[in-house]
Amino acid sequence: MTEKLNHSSKTKPSAASALRRFRDSEAGTLTAFSLYIFIAMIMICGLTIDLMRYEAVRTRLQSTTDRAVLAAADLDNTLDAKAVVEDYFAKAGMADYLDDVVVDKGLNYKEVTAEVSATIPTWFMNMSGIYDLDAVAASKAEERIQNIEISLVLDISGSMRGTKNANMIDAANDFAETIMEANENLASDGTGLAAISVIPYNASVSAPNYLLNEYNVKTHQTFSRCARFASSDFNRLSLSTTAQIDRLSHFDRNNSYLNRSGGVNFIARPWCPTSGVEDILPLSTSLSDLQSKISSLGAEGNTATDLGMKWAAALLDPGSRTMVNNLVGDNRLDSRLAGRPEAYNDPETIKVIVLMTDGANTSQYDLKSQFKGTMSPVWYSADTDKYYVYFENRDNAGQKAWWDPGRKPQADENGNDEELGRWRKRIPKNPRKDAVQLSHAELFSRYSVRYVSEYFFRVQSDSQSDIRNQYRYAWHTYAGNTSADNYTKSLCTLLKAQKVQIFTIGFEAPQRGQDLMRACATSPSHYYDVNGVEISEAFSSIANTIQQLRLAL
Repeated sequence: MTEKLNHSSKTKPSAASALRRFRDSEAGTLTAFSLYIFIAMIMICGLTIDLMRYEAVRTRLQSTTDRAVLAAADLDNTLDAKAVVEDYFAKAGMADYLDDVVVDKGLNYKEVTAEVSATIPTWFMNMSGIYDLDAVAASKAEERIQNIEISLVLDISGSMRGTKNANMIDAANDFAETIMEANENLASDGTGLAAISVIPYNASVSAPNYLLNEYNVKTHQTFSRCARFASSDFNRLSLSTTAQIDRLSHFDRNNSYLNRSGGVNFIARPWCPTSGVEDILPLSTSLSDLQSKISSLGAEGNTATDLGMKWAAALLDPGSRTMVNNLVGDNRLDSRLAGRPEAYNDPETIKVIVLMTDGANTSQYDLKSQFKGTMSPVWYSADTDKYYVYFENRDNAGQKAWWDPGRKPQADENGNDEELGRWRKRIPKNPRKDAVQLSHAELFSRYSVRYVSEYFFRVQSDSQSDIRNQYRYAWHTYAGNTSADNYTKSLCTLLKAQKVQIFTIGFEAPQRGQDLMRACATSPSHYYDVNGVEISEAFSSIANTIQQLRLAL
């Protein structure tokens, strides 16, 4: 009986209980989760592979772009900048990716910008709806010249008097201010330093003693601080510090010894100015010094552009480096100028000449050789302030003779020259033991050529007039206007061959002066033909052009 009961209790489970057991069962859960994780890992790996492919292409694009624009922007690279970039991409097999190349270049700078892009199809990300990735790269490279060396050559001849001189001074001062602004925020090593030499010129160019003493200039007299250059000096840019240079004589060749106010001034207008106002200011980094020099300039004399350009070239030439270093050591120049002028091919330096004139070259004069470094027949007694003239074979008997020149000339009540007194008397000997013989340099430093001939050598007979004429025409023309034009052009040709930028200004100049300025300018756009206040616009345009070439520090 019991056995039957046990057998009957083992009945089949119902469908409901089976479903409940399936619902509550945890068997197989780990396998499903692992499947999800596996799929996710595959997607992440695929995403990583796509991103790696994208980054590899983008990096290669950027690297090629950087190298291409750096090469193209190199100022020493004379090839077409855009062609250089295209060639880089072609050789890298990426020519199709180059979208745009922009080149901006000026007088001494070059800026190259390139943009590239590539579309990269995805291998795995497309399963999530991302079918491609865009790789974009851009790069810009520039090279700019930093250091500036300028020679500012200013015409101060007589035709510049009045309003023209005032307009020039204002324009040149503004030019100096624009250039010197960048010196206020220089790098500690002086990178980007601008230096300007001011070279005023008329019939001559005077230099301060500290500058002239750096050269081997003749010392037969030191009244004049003007160098006289040989024709061969205009066939080179450098100015030797060892080869001997002639010194222009100190003399006044004017016909009258009266000054403009009617008073007597025995050497009113020396051919080489001696006041110091017209002296060169070399390689200045001081705006106040530059403007002080420019503002002090007057206007007097003839025009010798070739002399102004000779000094302008010399002060830019690397051959002047020893001179500059010496002046730095003497505290004459900014210590940051040590080692200047830079080499012509220095990629970090631009050399500029700004030349202006309102005229044309004229003749240039000097004393004849027999009056240079020689003694005169005039003796002077300081105790009595009297002069005596001594000649050999000068009296009527052909004997040695001393003469008392007589009274000094005066101006009459109308300010005109009075007739100069003839020699008053012949004297047997020098009456003063203290009297000393004057050199010709000393004589012409005291009196004009006309005065010397009329007062000291006016003779009593026509047969003795030759000595008077010798002194009346003691000077001669050593360079004519055609020679001066050719000398100027020669220097300009040499400067342009060294990539020195020459800006020229014809300021109400005659045709010959304009023609010379055009011939000297680096290009037609470097020449300015101006009138009146337009000179300010010319200087401003030149200054802005130079400033645009600077590297922003």
